[in-house]
This record gives sequence, C-alpha cells and structure tokens, in this order.
Amino acid sequence: MYDPVGGPVGVGVAELLAAVGWATSIVTQDQVAGTQLARTGDLADANTRLLRASVTRELRSLLREVGAGHAVLEDRWTGEQRTVDCALAVHCGHRLPDEALYLSRPGTPRAGDCVAPRTVHEAVLEGRRVAMAVGAGPGRPVMAAGQSVLAGRI
Repeated sequence: MYDPVGGPVGVGVAELLAAVGWATSIVTQDQVAGTQLARTGDLADANTRLLRASVTRELRSLLREVGAGHAVLEDRWTGEQRTVDCALAVHCGHRLPDEALYLSRPGTPRAGDCVAPRTVHEAVLEGRRVAMAVGAGPGRPVMAAGQSVLAGRI
C-alpha cells in the first residue's frame, strides 16, 4: 500500500488485505502511518491494529518504482533507496475525477466524483441540487430547500 495522503484509505485497505492473509506493507512519507487519523482520534488505535495484523510499516519512505516482484522505496530524508519484495502495489493517493461520460456528452449536468472527489454527504447534496435544477426545467420553479421529490411508478 502506498499512502501519500495519510488518511483512512491506506490504513483500511492494508488492514483488509492483512485480514485475508496477504503479507502487507504500508508505505508512507510520514513518521507514522495514517497521520490524518489524528483528527478522528484513531491514529494510535489504527497503528496498533496494523502492528497486530503484522502489517509492515515503511515509514519516511517514498515509492519510486514498481517492477516485476519488487518496489523501490526512497528514504524521505536521506534519499537512500532500497528494494523490497512486492507482488501488488495499491496507490491510495489523491483521487481524481472521472470525466469520461462528461467528455463524451459535453453539457451533461455533473455532480459528485465526476467533478472532483467527494464524501458521500457532499455527493448526495450536490446530486440533489443538480436533480432539482434539471427537474425544474424551463418555466418550472426550482424546489425550495427542504421540499421532497415524490417518485411515481415507472
């Protein structure tokens, strides 16, 4: 697992892979895995879970190369490189929007992850706003906040 963000995704996926029996490592440039988990109070617990699951923590490391059966890591401070065994690399970095549908149909209303990575709350809120605007159509009023949309039988 390469986790340049330090969020819950890298730690969670590492825990999941270790739980199903994969020898797992988490690579992070930080001093501790999952640094962003300090915001939720889960930082110490997450690292304890990683240790108990036998997840190797490659701290202060950058992923420089992935090849057949190996990965090259670089120490963030010294620049020293080392090769580690690697059968599969999972990049848990920043998510990027998927614009394929929009680019194939320009002008299509967009919401959620096709615009930019979102939380579920943000995507649902944005999707509702787009749906209300589309549903209003020309000459029809846009619904006020708090109003419900009733769906009929299809």
